[in-house]
Amino acid sequence: MTHKYIELKGRNDVLIRAFEDVRKEFKVAIEFEPDVLAEAQAVSPTPSGARTDLTSLPFVTIDPASAQDLDQALHIESISSGFRVRYAIADVAACVSPGGAIDRATHQRGVTMYCPDTKAPLHPLSISENIASLLPNEIRRAYVWTMDLDADGAVTDTRVEKALVKSRAKLDYVSLQKQIDSHSADPMIALLERVGTLRIEQEIARGGVDLPLPTQEVFVTEQTCELTYRAPNNVERWNAQISLMTGMAAADMMISAKVGILRTMPPADDHDVAILRKLAQHLGIEWEQTRTYAELLRTLDPSCDSHATFIANCTLLMRGAGYQAFNGELPQLLTHSGVAAAYAHVTAPLRRLVDRYALEVCLSLSSGVEVPSWVISALDQIPDIMSGAHHVANSVERGCTDAAEAFVLQDQVGKVFNALVTESGRGKSTIVIAQPAIQASCLGEFPVGEQIAVTLKAVDISTRSVTFEAQ
Repeated sequence: MTHKYIELKGRNDVLIRAFEDVRKEFKVAIEFEPDVLAEAQAVSPTPSGARTDLTSLPFVTIDPASAQDLDQALHIESISSGFRVRYAIADVAACVSPGGAIDRATHQRGVTMYCPDTKAPLHPLSISENIASLLPNEIRRAYVWTMDLDADGAVTDTRVEKALVKSRAKLDYVSLQKQIDSHSADPMIALLERVGTLRIEQEIARGGVDLPLPTQEVFVTEQTCELTYRAPNNVERWNAQISLMTGMAAADMMISAKVGILRTMPPADDHDVAILRKLAQHLGIEWEQTRTYAELLRTLDPSCDSHATFIANCTLLMRGAGYQAFNGELPQLLTHSGVAAAYAHVTAPLRRLVDRYALEVCLSLSSGVEVPSWVISALDQIPDIMSGAHHVANSVERGCTDAAEAFVLQDQVGKVFNALVTESGRGKSTIVIAQPAIQASCLGEFPVGEQIAVTLKAVDISTRSVTFEAQ
């Protein structure tokens, strides 16, 4: 299950303390040391060095409504051969001195970590939500990827350059989807729909996985906490295709030059696929033996509870994702099985450390110059840093969700719920309850995919635990 915290309306001291305990347990720091803040305040907002001026192009950003750390801005136009997509990515490297205080802090953090009540940013907010963020109507430094596509959506040419850009609008997924549905969106969004649809067709052809994971949203007020699931809308899927396309172009560039860092994932394990086939059977989802799980996923509706449950459990097949750094000799594993291609992280440098390094590699390769020594010297360290950071971020996210689930259930001890078994072993089962949106453990082993009645036996917010027993 993907967990994402959307809104905190007011303060609930019980939950705030629980969230603080999670961060304390995993040693997550919100604030930065004085030397880091001082260095961030000294960063000049005035661009320096040679850059292409692209401020006349009407870039837009598309993010969650509350986001201020805006990594990407988009511009699409039709050309004679098909389409030209320009993707501006925040130039974080322009704000970070190699070996400096900010650089050291970002190596310690690795990623931005999100909690219901706050976040632990990768960079000081004066950078990530101000001078490096691609905020509307502000001139910003960026890496601009220019990708030409043919009429079928295949990339025919890619280049990267340092540029100045100016976003014309900060769009959000929900509002923009409403504009599309009411036919009132900007004409460029029609091109996003066209290119995004073509890229989805390209993904289908190469066997890529479109995993529309339902998001678990946590809405908190002073007295209540509500948990719901939300499926991604079409705008999110089209926008994600632009990021995927950029990551694939970056990977191809680095593999060709035999230097860089890739995001990789091995093929799904046959045993895990067999478990999912059994789950599909119990959920009443028809899965022909000749159909791959990638093909099956495209027939499912994330707004349907049984389909959403199956989709969420497809993360079982996404094990083993990691990073492969190389310089002069290619690693054995080059591809990401979910993408069904070579792939790299280059579109979120405000929130992921690895992107800053991969972007600099690609800029150098596209410009025909040597990759900076500060990049080369750190490449081998990045996979371990990112692995550790993702592990902590996932643990914090899960811990905060557990606290919210315990809070929601605190007055329902003794109540019987209908639950679906999604995993089983070692004397317990993982169950999913549709309403409220809960994922928890239940004592006893039960067949995966079986619907069982469970009783809530105990709740403890301080330990973020709930105890269910089967009827």
